[in-house]
Amino acid sequence: MFNHLPTFVKFIIVLCGGLLAYWLGGLMLQSILLQSDPLVEIGLSFVLCWIIIGFSWLFFQTFKFFRFHSDYYRIRRFENLRLYSVLLTKQFQTVLVNSFFKYLNKRVYLKGRKRDYIKVYYTETKQAETSHVFSIVITLVPTVICYLNQQWLAFTMLILYSILFNVYPIFLQRKNRIILLKRFKSLLLEP
Repeated sequence: MFNHLPTFVKFIIVLCGGLLAYWLGGLMLQSILLQSDPLVEIGLSFVLCWIIIGFSWLFFQTFKFFRFHSDYYRIRRFENLRLYSVLLTKQFQTVLVNSFFKYLNKRVYLKGRKRDYIKVYYTETKQAETSHVFSIVITLVPTVICYLNQQWLAFTMLILYSILFNVYPIFLQRKNRIILLKRFKSLLLEP
């Protein structure tokens, strides 16, 4: 979205988005820490989680090609389709593609695409995974704050939301890359 803009403008966009997320997140966290109603605390934790995901989305719309070192994306020996089956990624994927979440990032869907999209899709899985790792790291800050303030419900909910909205999408992207490498290895490993 903003990837074509000059670097200075991109930094301004991310800075403004970060400040807005910090302010909104701070308000949510303050409200959580003062909360005594469990349902409100659960809801505020949900909103806080999505503020963080929204900032990650903005960051990757602005700096689309930000990546970790290539070793991070390498499929490890213990990673295989059986592991991801045990982790219920197929069930997660079924829920994901049959909900409104399927509209959030259409670039990570292969259905109905031509074969030449496979390389793009493979790269998009890395971007999506990076964005979710980014969200997990940022979510650690309010999670630790809730822990230190003995807000056990918010602490638990932030962990659960992070697993559901970040860890499982990471598992799914890694599983998808395993499948792609099995089916299209020669296409994907070309120079």
